[in-house]
Amino acid sequence: MTNRDDNHQPIDLRVTERDWVGLRKLFSRSFRSPMAPEVGAIGVVSEVCAPGKHEFLLPKVFWPQDGDLKIGTNRSLIFDASYVRRAHLFMREHKLSGLAMFHTHPMSGAHVAFSPYDDQQEPALLTNLRELAPETQ
Repeated sequence: MTNRDDNHQPIDLRVTERDWVGLRKLFSRSFRSPMAPEVGAIGVVSEVCAPGKHEFLLPKVFWPQDGDLKIGTNRSLIFDASYVRRAHLFMREHKLSGLAMFHTHPMSGAHVAFSPYDDQQEPALLTNLRELAPETQ
């Protein structure tokens, strides 16, 4: 997956094939019926910056366990606080760069974009996590 940073330099997210296949399998549950639930997972990332290169590596995915995912009143996915905490503590313990939150948008048609809910909630979560560890991305 490639995106661009503020300097228009490509940003790559490197994922092992095993984790990519696992994420695809997890996400497939969201697209089996019109009323399928939103699903997601949290990973931890490390960052590599070099001239002409900006990469995030995904060394570990925290696969959701019972109670880690909740469905909100608007049918959106909510990561349980203890699930986020587990990943964040691992990130800090292993001196990694941050968290990656993956989730589906099962109510979308052919095009998926950032949702207003994501745009509101994710910056607030990042602010909270940075109070605990300022280096969190």
